[in-house]
Amino acid sequence: MPDADSGEKEMAGRKNDFLVRFWGVRGSLPTPGPETCKYGGNTSCVEIRAGNEIVIVDLGSGARPLGISLARETPLHATVLISHYHWDHICGIPFCGIFYDPRNSFDFYGEGRKDKGLRSILAGQMRYPYFPVGLEILQSSMRFHTLTAGDEIKTKSTVIKTAALNHPQSCVAYRVEYNGRAAVYCSDNEHQEEMPDALAALIEGADLLIYDAAYTDDEYSGRSGAGSKIGWGHSTWDEAIRTAKLLNVKRIFIFHHDPLHTDPVIDRLLRQCRPEFKQLHAAREGLTVKII
Repeated sequence: MPDADSGEKEMAGRKNDFLVRFWGVRGSLPTPGPETCKYGGNTSCVEIRAGNEIVIVDLGSGARPLGISLARETPLHATVLISHYHWDHICGIPFCGIFYDPRNSFDFYGEGRKDKGLRSILAGQMRYPYFPVGLEILQSSMRFHTLTAGDEIKTKSTVIKTAALNHPQSCVAYRVEYNGRAAVYCSDNEHQEEMPDALAALIEGADLLIYDAAYTDDEYSGRSGAGSKIGWGHSTWDEAIRTAKLLNVKRIFIFHHDPLHTDPVIDRLLRQCRPEFKQLHAAREGLTVKII
């Protein structure tokens, strides 16, 4: 199935539709500008619709346009999944308008860190001197659930499975299952010689895999660019293809684009890599994908 940006009307979906929309696809930091207009410069934020349910994965700077769009559906409830707490994945929280509306409610899920739970961690970026107001200014109903990788979350219509990723300070992958189909969010993961069994099981047979492939193999190894990226916690385009083939993934969307990967660079990589896997796509802001 070709990519299709089907707009906000379709994003609301029909009763049993399973949809994914990308609001932020960039890694590390926002990169606005004329060279990133096609794929977008906002950082990680993905909306999943499972019938009438809304699942949001990560709240990078893409959370701001997400909030503008979802405000049209207030009052609403959503499940929010946080992969980890590096700023490019949470910096949009204070700027996401739906969190300020008392008619809305949210269930947040994410790992703890040492003696800190999820709420305490998210509140940290809105404390003095980093932000002028605290998390308590957000008037929506927020319930915070601290999880451990491997836990399973059940909502009214979905089962959400989790697995640990290889990333500095820890990170979680999520598999959202709905009506016999599955979408997997696997961002901020550095591939290893052998993929851990739990992660392989999470990805196996996914109808749609969102995969962190910030680098080319040459960039990762240091053969090109400004030195080796080994140990930085991210993967490559070639590894994305190997993963998709090995684990019987139907479609894969390259995600967490490196700040130096302009639109022409991503276009070139798609041309080079797609012959190796026909259902390889590059995630871009505003793109809506229907999982069938």
